Amino acid sequence: KLEKVKMMIGDQGGDAFFPWCGMLFNTRTGNVRLDYARFAGKLAGDALTVDRSGAEGTKLRIRIKTFVKPRCLPILFDPEINSKETIVANFIQAMLLCAIKFSIYIQGGMNDGLR
Repeated sequence: KLEKVKMMIGDQGGDAFFPWCGMLFNTRTGNVRLDYARFAGKLAGDALTVDRSGAEGTKLRIRIKTFVKPRCLPILFDPEINSKETIVANFIQAMLLCAIKFSIYIQGGMNDGLR
């Protein structure tokens, strides 16, 4: 039995977004942004592992790059597709989520006695 899937997502401004492959496409303007709804209701650190086997700084740098890179798709920053406001919002959203993950990673290390 197939369940009905909601195909359009609305926002507070009245725009409708079409979700596809982890992105939201504005059906009125064509602007593209990432769909962060999958993080809703979850802790940002749920999928985060704090590695304490030495060279923590190097491992942190690798983890941050691994996390940020998929959120920096060219389509999100293309001025031919997105407005300046959307490009700035895409950058800020990616960096905020990265900062949250970074904070959780550092707190995880501090809570276990790493200084």
